[in-house]
Amino acid sequence: TPTNILLSFESGAAKLGDFGFTRTLGHGDRPLTPLCTTLWYRAPELLYGAKFYGQSVDIWSMGCIVAELFLRRPIFAGSGEWDMLTKVFEKRGTPTEEVWRDVSALPNFVEFSHHPEVPLATLVPNASADAHSLIDGLLSLDPKQRPTAPQALEE
Repeated sequence: TPTNILLSFESGAAKLGDFGFTRTLGHGDRPLTPLCTTLWYRAPELLYGAKFYGQSVDIWSMGCIVAELFLRRPIFAGSGEWDMLTKVFEKRGTPTEEVWRDVSALPNFVEFSHHPEVPLATLVPNASADAHSLIDGLLSLDPKQRPTAPQALEE
């Protein structure tokens, strides 16, 4: 969350804090808790109860933070897991198997009413086209479609 980004007043250096849910990621053979990450920054696969996941959940959180830097407010501010999924799908579009392969296999999958994707230029109007492209990748519904951290830095 943005509250875990620490900025030095003098140098402007940024440091990350609060690694309470930090885990060593292995080969995906050991289940993890889906209740990590502050709700407003939690990836949709975690909201659907995924117990096997990787660094892409952090990439989603980074996308939420980048969007928030432009908006000066959270992009998805829900009051519970189902409300969060509704907020995400109202803006990013309701997932289908074509958009997010195997989404229906997630433990707590529920089909939501259809919402088309809202263009990022509408959601984050004061961001540049390059920023829209970055946020679009970071906030891909399908975790396999999100960039890695090095790929995002190149963006």
